[in-house]
Amino acid sequence: MRLGVIIFTGIAFVAGGITAPATNAVSPPHVLFGAWVQQGSAPTHADAVRALEARLGFTLGVDNHYRPWTNTFWRDEQDDIASGRTPMVSWTARGTTAAAIASGSQDATIARVADAVKALKSRVLVRFAYEMDQPKSGPRYLGSPSDFIAAWRHVYAVFQARGATNAKFVWAPIAVTVHVLPLMVLSNLVPMTISGVGVREWASVQDMASAAATVVRLAEEWAR
Repeated sequence: MRLGVIIFTGIAFVAGGITAPATNAVSPPHVLFGAWVQQGSAPTHADAVRALEARLGFTLGVDNHYRPWTNTFWRDEQDDIASGRTPMVSWTARGTTAAAIASGSQDATIARVADAVKALKSRVLVRFAYEMDQPKSGPRYLGSPSDFIAAWRHVYAVFQARGATNAKFVWAPIAVTVHVLPLMVLSNLVPMTISGVGVREWASVQDMASAAATVVRLAEEWAR
């Protein structure tokens, strides 16, 4: 199975040395570069993204969007698709818990988001519960590792049941965690966490070049 890797920056710029993907590639690249573009003084987020792309000289591979658990706004994702980008929805689960998600009590919310993603009719990266490995005092802590695994699998199952197969789930722990884990440990951790449900499709890291290098090496290991 091929693992895709997303490397993006949390400021309105992309790390230097990045060039546009080759147009004669035999297969689509499994490493995408993108950004979380701050709107600043631009009239809209889309305008800010286009201004950044004009400076860079190419279209971003990924445009990241932070969305709340009950999100109903998808205009920027629609613009991404129309402009040739892949939208990444960093979908926080703040306001609920992993146990509640796994129990089915949040299924109405999950189904609404799944239906909205399906309606986009193009690949959407769903960065569900990013930084799930924060400490208990962190704002994105949802529960124990076992509770999170159950929640991840349940959300994925709801998306599949709703026909939102264009959603590609992104595993996104804290970048520092990726950096300090040896490659062998990380290789063992990820399949154990999300194996058996076909969701080992993408991993992402934000900002930290050393963490990005680790995940790229991991992707190459899994691509063999």
